[in-house]
Amino acid sequence: MSDASNKTQGSSIWVVAYNHDYNEYSRAFNDPRLAAIDIAREFNITAVISRAGATEAFWDRINEEYEANSWKGLTVHSLDPESLEMVKRAPEEMQFSLEELSEADPDFAITPPAP
Repeated sequence: MSDASNKTQGSSIWVVAYNHDYNEYSRAFNDPRLAAIDIAREFNITAVISRAGATEAFWDRINEEYEANSWKGLTVHSLDPESLEMVKRAPEEMQFSLEELSEADPDFAITPPAP
């Protein structure tokens, strides 16, 4: 089992907080892979994540989109439902392969790269 797969185990709730042009909203997920897919959808870069997964290049692209547009905030926390402790998570902790993403969301459309 990969490190990324290990991170999907357990009972943590993953909370993604967005602030786009001062419109603040959050979403919660029971799997960090679903949080990564949601971030891709929210930033309108699903083509990037569907070609290579939630890799370092994907998170670099998120940073580029964040800087180039009206984004004011993006944070990801894991919440332990027993202790209610929240821990801020870094992109390095949310890197997943295409296979891992499709395991989390069977409806996630994986588009193979053009030849």
